[in-house]
Amino acid sequence: MWIAVTAAVCAGLAVLAGTRLVLAQPPGVWGGAPSARLAAVTGMGTGAFLAAVCGDRLPDALSEASAWWLLGGVVFMWILGLAVDAGFQRTAMSADETAPASGLQLSRAAAWVLVVGLCAHTLMEGGALALAAHEGTDHALALGLALAVHKFPEGILWGMAITAAFPQTRAALPRWMWFPAAWTLVGLAVGMGIADWAEAAWSARAMAATSGAMLYIALAELVPSTRELAQTRPAATWLGAAGGLAFMTVLLLVIQVLGGD
Repeated sequence: MWIAVTAAVCAGLAVLAGTRLVLAQPPGVWGGAPSARLAAVTGMGTGAFLAAVCGDRLPDALSEASAWWLLGGVVFMWILGLAVDAGFQRTAMSADETAPASGLQLSRAAAWVLVVGLCAHTLMEGGALALAAHEGTDHALALGLALAVHKFPEGILWGMAITAAFPQTRAALPRWMWFPAAWTLVGLAVGMGIADWAEAAWSARAMAATSGAMLYIALAELVPSTRELAQTRPAATWLGAAGGLAFMTVLLLVIQVLGGD
């Protein structure tokens, strides 16, 4: 289980490191086209995460529980996304005559809605990590690496989004991002509780549901954001994605051979 705890801490620190990188630059630096390095790192995180979900989580989840539980995880994340979007639209303020020419300005409530949405993601990821560790160290290693790799560019992108739309939050951003970073550990604790105390059948169902949530995050959020980056940095983005996919695929194959699965 120590690998799962280490991976959860690294994932949380990666989010904070990404936001710190945004704050280390003068305001406006992140407003233009993304750098090739950012596109490559984001693509790598997406590729690694997608490979871990499809190559490790889904096969195990479908072998131990009904596909309906996996679909339930997908639907849960979809409904959660709709709720976050609706809350954001209600609390956001469109630019008016007194707003800066840069465009959209966010209320404090809208910014908190974004943070709550990220907390929900990290909660599910922490739970999935704990349930993976319950199956074996190899599963925790694969998913933990994928989480740690993709959380750094995610922290950058969230930091860019919040500071670009709500510039006055730059000073408060590190404090805000501690919440989603910490909720990875909360999800890990919840998942460990389910794995240790629930019946085997319910642990398998929880694993299937969290795997569905991971699949939704990969296909509905990470892949579209990667495709958007590829419009301006196609070579770096797709090379990064291919590298992350290849790295995680090879890692899963090595783990399978060494584990004798």
